[in-house]
Amino acid sequence: MTKQKTNYFNRESKPISLEDWRTLQNDPRYKIVRQYDNGKVHLSLNWTGKVVGEQWPDLRPIFTMSAWNYMEDGRRIEDMNMHGKTYPSERIAVEEFEAFLAKWSECEMDELTGEFIEEGNTLAPPPPPPTADTPHSEEALAKIEIDDGGIGAW
Repeated sequence: MTKQKTNYFNRESKPISLEDWRTLQNDPRYKIVRQYDNGKVHLSLNWTGKVVGEQWPDLRPIFTMSAWNYMEDGRRIEDMNMHGKTYPSERIAVEEFEAFLAKWSECEMDELTGEFIEEGNTLAPPPPPPTADTPHSEEALAKIEIDDGGIGAW
């Protein structure tokens, strides 16, 4: 039996070395594309970048979706339709991630703009705490210099 060749790709589907792939796999900011959890559903979209065997570029499974539903007792079970799905591009993977959440969570798609509106994500990072250098609103407004060259919409 012949061993199949393993190829590695970055998030833009460009070939990379095994060494670069290992480095990127250890960087959660690169590896984790999107995550969502609201206590009812947990969804995680990750870059895997490892492809065994030859694949057409449009079919390479570079991204993987992990999806779990919460039971009443708090246990998570794999979503039969979504868990383990793979995607050849980040754009396609993110579109499916958002469509799933728009259907199965309090998230929605804006009807006018088509933009995804994320709601209820307990994994969303909180805003950074204010620092001594963070100006209060009046101070911030005072620092804004308006130079419109005498042209305005008044």
